[in-house]
Amino acid sequence: MRRCWPGIVVLVAVVTASCTRDHDLVVSFTTDEGGGHLTIRTERTHYQWSELHVVRRIRASLTNTSAQTWYARLGDRFDASLDQARLFIAEGSSGSLEHAAPGPTWRPMARGFLVEGVRMVALRPGTTYVLEAVLPGPAPATGTFRLRVDYYPKLEDPPAVVSLTDSSNPFEIR
Repeated sequence: MRRCWPGIVVLVAVVTASCTRDHDLVVSFTTDEGGGHLTIRTERTHYQWSELHVVRRIRASLTNTSAQTWYARLGDRFDASLDQARLFIAEGSSGSLEHAAPGPTWRPMARGFLVEGVRMVALRPGTTYVLEAVLPGPAPATGTFRLRVDYYPKLEDPPAVVSLTDSSNPFEIR
């Protein structure tokens, strides 16, 4: 039995350390499968469908916190440049609006359309972008949502490499 004590002490220390970390979900939220290179933060944590009925968008900031350029397929509002300041999550993009499902899962929601479509854009190191999720037609659901962006280390269309994923803070829509 004495041989087990060092292992138990280490296990207790690891569990205690992991339980005492502070997580500020309003500032950023990275999923377990996340790359951890992008911070996505919505302007607000609570929305009403009645106010979104007119605007039809959720606005967030997207910051590349790494030292590497990443690439994502996002809407660009007819600006054909690889470098954009304003990006859009829309149908066909590598971004999505997700709804919290029972348990620890997220369900992708329908995305709105952009006439100009989407293209590969660069996400430069240390740069912050405006990210807008184009919402679909009628109010689809209420509850907890998040924005998710898949991104890639290489500029390929379609990307042949495995994507990384980061998500925004959770927010409520009522």
